[in-house]
Amino acid sequence: MKSTYFSGTLKAYASNQNPLQTIVEFVLTDFRPNKNKQRIPKSESDNIVSSALNMPLKIDFDDNTIKGHAFSVPIGTLSEVWAQEDVIMARSVLWKEEFPAIDEYLKKASVEGKMIGTSWEIFYDRSEQHDEITDLYGCIVQATTIVDNPAYGDRTKILSIAETLKEKYMDELEAIRAALSNLLVVIDTLYAEHYRKELEHTAIEDATLALEKLKTLFKETAQEREQTRSALDILQQEKMTLEDKLSLAEQARNALEAEKAEASRMQAEQELLEKRFNSLAEIGIVLSEEQRLQRKQRYLALSEESFLEQLDDLRTFSRSVIIETPDTLATSLPTSPKELAQAIKNSHK
Repeated sequence: MKSTYFSGTLKAYASNQNPLQTIVEFVLTDFRPNKNKQRIPKSESDNIVSSALNMPLKIDFDDNTIKGHAFSVPIGTLSEVWAQEDVIMARSVLWKEEFPAIDEYLKKASVEGKMIGTSWEIFYDRSEQHDEITDLYGCIVQATTIVDNPAYGDRTKILSIAETLKEKYMDELEAIRAALSNLLVVIDTLYAEHYRKELEHTAIEDATLALEKLKTLFKETAQEREQTRSALDILQQEKMTLEDKLSLAEQARNALEAEKAEASRMQAEQELLEKRFNSLAEIGIVLSEEQRLQRKQRYLALSEESFLEQLDDLRTFSRSVIIETPDTLATSLPTSPKELAQAIKNSHK
């Protein structure tokens, strides 16, 4: 069997109920070609899902840096693999106690929204060529390796930011609710206690602290919103750039199709002319290059039925006219309806 590599993207990171394990979720692959123009068709989904289960998750990690395939070692196994729309997803159990530095690095990268890529190696039985793309069949997954180059990182950038901010905003909202709840408790206490004056000072201090905390939370939330807005602006610009490139590519494709259609038309015309000139030659009318150029448009304009009628008339006429030498044949026989009528008229004088 032959082997090749495909890329994926780390999507989520979460603690497991088992304190010695960490769950890592990632996009194993989609069904688009890799850099070598190789592609796994959707029909291979079942092979990928079944063969990837329980295979190793690997990494080459040194000095707080993720490297490539060459010296990677297993740090866990693929515990779940499933097809989801146009991708294949996977969850892996990472052996947290055995690799604490890697676990800490992935945890920090997940919180910071850093894109982490995966590259997985497969074996396959056979391949089929479709245009410039090679489809692979009989696929078996050997391993998945965490690498430093997230090939499809941009596809999940917005989702990653949104999830991170959502978690942070939920924490902040819970803090705000708790602060408001404390305020209500203070107010109830102020009206419930007999010693209102003694408690009033404490209540005001608590309320002031709560309000300051609310101000701080709202300020941090505003900063996060501004950062999100800036990130979205950058993504919008990238989207516009890609749309411009797509438009240029579409224009180039249309121009190539037009050139191809014109070339096909000219080839068809040339083949039709050759066919009709050969038909004329079979009845003894051999045209020179100059005569062919002069009569080109005339013969192209004739329908097949009209040409055959003219050819039949020329064949009949050529049999009724005595021609002295073969060299005079091309100039003696008429090659158009008008010339044919004139020749018949002259032959009856």
